[in-house]
Amino acid sequence: TNRTRMSQTAEFNIYAQKTGLFPLLEDLVRGLAIEKPADPLEFMINALKRTPVIKVLVFGPPAAGKTTLSSVLARKANTVELTISNIVADARLDGVPTAEEAQALLASGAHVPDTLLTPLVVRRVNKPDCLKKGFILADFPRTRSEALALQSAGVLATHFLLLDAPDTVLIERFKGRRVDPETGAVYHVTFNPPPTQISSRVQRLPSDTEAGMAAALAEYHRNAAGVLACYNHVLRRVNVDQPQGDAADQAWALLCAKPASEGPYTPRVVLLGPPGSGRRTQAALLAKKYGIVNVDAGTLVRQAVAANSEIGQVCALYLQRKALLPDALMVKIIRERLQQEDCTLKGWVLRGFPRTREQANLLRNANLEPNRAIFLQLPEEISVERLSKRSWDPQTGARYEATTASADVVARLVQHPHDSEDSVRTRYMQFAEHIEDIADGYSALQRLAAHHDTPTVFELVDGVVVRPRGREPAA
Repeated sequence: TNRTRMSQTAEFNIYAQKTGLFPLLEDLVRGLAIEKPADPLEFMINALKRTPVIKVLVFGPPAAGKTTLSSVLARKANTVELTISNIVADARLDGVPTAEEAQALLASGAHVPDTLLTPLVVRRVNKPDCLKKGFILADFPRTRSEALALQSAGVLATHFLLLDAPDTVLIERFKGRRVDPETGAVYHVTFNPPPTQISSRVQRLPSDTEAGMAAALAEYHRNAAGVLACYNHVLRRVNVDQPQGDAADQAWALLCAKPASEGPYTPRVVLLGPPGSGRRTQAALLAKKYGIVNVDAGTLVRQAVAANSEIGQVCALYLQRKALLPDALMVKIIRERLQQEDCTLKGWVLRGFPRTREQANLLRNANLEPNRAIFLQLPEEISVERLSKRSWDPQTGARYEATTASADVVARLVQHPHDSEDSVRTRYMQFAEHIEDIADGYSALQRLAAHHDTPTVFELVDGVVVRPRGREPAA
């Protein structure tokens, strides 16, 4: 029957997504297309034996902090940090003839032509340390011709991070940029100060003026579209108009997510988080963007009670006594909803459950394990601050921020009892008591900072949902 076939297809998709089958097949086919080996079978066997490494290109306008961010990510991933200056320095140590000319141009602040620089970059990324540990390369390629030259040489990025900020912010940052004339290393007096031992020799380049910055930005904007077109499939945007640590957290989350697969994918998302972390908002945004079913465990219970169904009558008995519903009863309610046709075909986002490790195990045993588990992290004080400012309309049950209700509604708004400081702290402690135990049950749990504004948090959540969560970049 159609229902049986639908069930079998759903079960296979769950298996394929859980094992990473579709991305694995894509990688093998891509490798065959690029390498065209004489013995495809041997090539695939050897490819399956290799440990994958990250190959990250960090691109963006001048003064966006490409070098600083690359350094932070490279340390965290224990991978090789590459800059144009240290690539040229490495080539000089190895006696590459063209390296001296490249160094002279770097020291003078002049443009190093791609015909001179690209071979040095290709040479460096193919050295044993990069092949074994991967690399993060800042500020290269700079043009479409350099990007195509890298790809033609077999240097294929796993991630392409585009650092994004308004030009006005970049011009202000530009004033603090400093360069070491001996090495060509770039520093910033505020965001990435030079080491003490070289601070006396760093200097501003002659081109580091407002006019020079305007020219550099114009050059960047002229070339950016051509470069981005070469990396659309692995391109991820990082907002750098925010504190450096927050930008680094966002970039790290993107590195920990594998590129999107073209294989069949049905989102099954569990959103975890303390009170005030925005689960309701993020679930609604996901449901709207992808057409998946927004499932709230508490709402399911209330609907069952309102329908006066057999299971609803049982729930009502517990609610009247203000007692928690048994785990087995909750799982039965949730299973009935998640196994309906719309959830099976479209996918779902679940919030309000599980609240304990045992509940998570019961979901897994019911074959309802999510393929995305997201923990929206929020400090207790921010949780209290957010919810204590929230108001409740006792007439409709709607909740509002102070400025979001219409004038006629504001007059009747009150604070919901659950939003009092004592109640919020109690609920926060109850959540904190179990979250790490739940997290241990989800090996691919993604922790995201939920203290940002709603669009920024959704960008992080969306990045996890559309791309399979991978392990942290391997050392």
